[in-house]
Amino acid sequence: MTAKSKILSSICAGLALASTLLSPANAQDVAAKFANVSIVSVDRMSLSNSGVAFWVAVDITLKNANPESIKFRRADLEVSIKSAHPDAVVETVDLGPSHLLEIVIPGGSVTNPGTVRVTANVLLGPATDGTVVKLVQLFNAIGDPGNNVSLLLHGSSEVGVSLPNGWVFKQGERYEVDLTFTPTLQRKVLIN
Repeated sequence: MTAKSKILSSICAGLALASTLLSPANAQDVAAKFANVSIVSVDRMSLSNSGVAFWVAVDITLKNANPESIKFRRADLEVSIKSAHPDAVVETVDLGPSHLLEIVIPGGSVTNPGTVRVTANVLLGPATDGTVVKLVQLFNAIGDPGNNVSLLLHGSSEVGVSLPNGWVFKQGERYEVDLTFTPTLQRKVLIN
């Protein structure tokens, strides 16, 4: 097989896969791939004050159990913390928006998923009393060891699937992103 025929064969295979992925019937297929994408851990949260606004950087690890790598492009996400008290009171603190230009999650399998660590920079709000109240709510939600705390990411993104020679995106199509992380082991205060 000559180099020219290999290139032509690769282009034809890519076009066939792209036409299959981009057909209206396969919009559900792309959405179904989200079932295999999840948050593995929240590694760190750090607060900063730029003098004009408060920001929180949230380091999370995402996993992908699909065989193909997945790319989120121009993801617009709202980040929230939900805390459930033992007395069944649920509070949600809406932290604010995060705009991620690109996240590539490598492919894997159910037993050996691909993972990537991502930092979501969240704008809590301007340096005003209203944002300080939100900070107090955040500290109360995550600081009480009796609360079961979850991190929620909700928004939309363009989603691409990897091919041997690049990425396939359905032009102009944005998909809903709805990811929740609840630690299986919640924080406990040890009493001596």
